[in-house]
Amino acid sequence: MASELRDEDKNTKYFHYKVDSKRRRNTIKCLEDEDGKWVDSEKELEQVVVRYFSDLFSSSNPSIFDTALEGVEQELLKN
Repeated sequence: MASELRDEDKNTKYFHYKVDSKRRRNTIKCLEDEDGKWVDSEKELEQVVVRYFSDLFSSSNPSIFDTALEGVEQELLKN
């Protein structure tokens, strides 16, 4: 039984190591803002991401909804 606990402990350490290394690899350390400046503070990174996606998903002239919605099936809501 003692050897089973030792093996289990090794597996746990291994999997924790893998998760930690993946977490480090998936971290954004810096981004380039719209002015070409590299930012690395958490607050500045957040601002760059919010601005990017706000610009991406907004329109300066949202007047052609019919064309944008072509092919989208309409579904009635039931009470």
